[in-house]
Amino acid sequence: MSDEFDKELLDDAARAGWLYYVGGRTQDEIAKSIGVSRQRAQRLVSKAVKDGLIRVSIEHPIAELMDLASRLKDHYGLERVRVAPDLGTDGSLRSVAPFAARNLEGILASPTPTTIGVGTGRALRNAIEQLTRTPSPQHTLVSLIGNIALDGSGNVYEVLNRLAEAVNAPHYPLPAPVFAKDQAESEIYKSLQAVQQYYAVLDTMTVAFIGIGQMGPTAPMVVDGFLPPKDLERLLKQGVAGEICGRPYNHDGHYLETDFTPRMTSRPVRARDDLLVSAIASGSAKLEAIRAAAKGQLINALITDEATARALLD
Repeated sequence: MSDEFDKELLDDAARAGWLYYVGGRTQDEIAKSIGVSRQRAQRLVSKAVKDGLIRVSIEHPIAELMDLASRLKDHYGLERVRVAPDLGTDGSLRSVAPFAARNLEGILASPTPTTIGVGTGRALRNAIEQLTRTPSPQHTLVSLIGNIALDGSGNVYEVLNRLAEAVNAPHYPLPAPVFAKDQAESEIYKSLQAVQQYYAVLDTMTVAFIGIGQMGPTAPMVVDGFLPPKDLERLLKQGVAGEICGRPYNHDGHYLETDFTPRMTSRPVRARDDLLVSAIASGSAKLEAIRAAAKGQLINALITDEATARALLD
């Protein structure tokens, strides 16, 4: 009984510390969230600091979150799952980013050279901003998608250069637009020596970190000008569920063949036995996109938050 009590106490302290330091919650808000008095919430936060449970990441694994992660792994056949404590409807990115950063740090800490694929998006960018800056020149970073639109504008959520700067690792962008003007132009880009060298590096990738995009009028690809509204309308008629690195897929997790597929310069991202694809994604807007990607085994690892994890199991 004592061991169970101590474990529950540590769970509550870790959760309280997370809400306080990452979520920016007041002690009154923490007390209401956990279901304890304000005084106990204060003591729990103090214990989290004293016992070293919080380092902008949780050093003590919360049993409930571990159970959610285990159930998600079993349900979707995933290799790895990390679940961050819920910070409420507006805090999923803030909650997940530190967990994703610690996950990436674990890979970067390995002395074994690894080629790491890097996608784009807010979730991934936020994770990079949480990284501890540690030189990791033994690894190679490679982008999974072009970084310019047809009009020449760049991607505000570009991640590769930020990560390379943070860890001082060699990096290879895809020196081509996300979509070429037509298939003929796409083939010209793909034949360039610089792009061929990029593909050669991409072929050595064994780990990838990606974001997952929902599809709709407010989808990042549409808002940022990479996907014209007319193409979005066609995708919605085809039953699109989400996109990974610019490639749309349906609710079964199968990539869709579209009018613009031949214009893409990147290659589709798909998990394999020798490729760990970790998606950093959370929130109700992305729920169906995450579910479909996991169902179709486009990904085999997931870093998400508590609310999203529960919804994925419903």
